[in-house]
Amino acid sequence: MTRRGRVSGKRVSIGCRLRYSFPQPTPLIALLNVHYSRFGDLERADYLVTSPSVPIESYRDGFGN
Repeated sequence: MTRRGRVSGKRVSIGCRLRYSFPQPTPLIALLNVHYSRFGDLERADYLVTSPSVPIESYRDGFGN
């Protein structure tokens, strides 16, 4: 059973690896996290990791994405 009392028949693994190369500091907006309305369905948080480490901020647009 899941936390919400429903029987869960499947587990899904998600993830991706994207490679970008910018010659200078460049702002980027990317929607890469699971939608916040599904956060309670996750077994663990979906963390965004960068290499090299750069500052990351969460962002939600006017449509809730």
